[in-house]
Amino acid sequence: MVVAIGVGIAIMLSGQKAEQAQELEQAFVDSVKVAERAQAAVDSVRLAAAQNAAAAVQTLRDRFSQADLLQAGKRAKADYDRANEYLEEAVRLAAAGDANDAERQAQLGLERIDSAIDRSGKIQEREELAQKDRDQALARLRTEVGALQESLSVLQTNRGPAFAAAQMQQLQQIVEKASQMADAGNLNDAQDQVSYAYDMTSKVRLAIGDGLRQEEEAKRLLEQRRAQAAKDSIERAKIDSTQLALPPTRPVITKQVSPVYPRAAEAAGISGTVEVEFEVGIDGRARDFKVVKSLGAGCDESAVDALKQWEFKPATQGGKPVPVRISFPIVFKRR
Repeated sequence: MVVAIGVGIAIMLSGQKAEQAQELEQAFVDSVKVAERAQAAVDSVRLAAAQNAAAAVQTLRDRFSQADLLQAGKRAKADYDRANEYLEEAVRLAAAGDANDAERQAQLGLERIDSAIDRSGKIQEREELAQKDRDQALARLRTEVGALQESLSVLQTNRGPAFAAAQMQQLQQIVEKASQMADAGNLNDAQDQVSYAYDMTSKVRLAIGDGLRQEEEAKRLLEQRRAQAAKDSIERAKIDSTQLALPPTRPVITKQVSPVYPRAAEAAGISGTVEVEFEVGIDGRARDFKVVKSLGAGCDESAVDALKQWEFKPATQGGKPVPVRISFPIVFKRR
């Protein structure tokens, strides 16, 4: 009886253990499935994170291409360089499997590269506006150079070279230099030359004006002198005709030099008079000699040589010195 009960109890206990074993086995299977599902979820999350990180890195790389087109590396170098550092770090983290940090680094890089793109775009706009202003200023400058060249041509025909030759030459050189600088796009230096040319143009115009005024004054003075000369001529013409009819006075000798007695004449025993006709000018000197009575033997020449050294108080007629012709005897006597 007791044995039977024990066997029954053993059978009952054995059945309970089997059920428990089955339950434990089922619980293990269920836990494995849960773990597998959890791992799958983790893998899915990791994959998504990796994909997101890769997409963020690719987006950042694409943005770098856009930034390079805008020359962000040149115009916004600090932001561009910092974004490049974020890109390199994101690539490193992604390769190490740290997708989340890689994505964060890529996002930071995107912020910096977008800042660089924005800054570069604004700088480009300013550069384009500055270039537009520069082009407009250059066009105005070329117009001014053209106007200066026209002014130079006008000054050339308005007797500029006559009154301001050096300034005209300098102005021409300045205008040519300004034109060359404008063609080369050297705006500031060309503008300086244009300003200098305008100043020089004003000086040339003043010089021409002064020259024309001086020329007019010279003409006026010349006309005055001519009018006065005509008046004086009329006044002289009014001199008493009786004074004009009077013969001129005779010149008065103020210096007399004796002739040299030629040796040939002395040796030949020649003596006598040489008469010479000559003119006494208003300066009191004898000139235009003519021997009207000759002795020969060198006496004629000696007489003329002596007369050339004589000085006279000139003859006068109407109170004014006049040239007259006279004759004078030069005597040669033997000693």
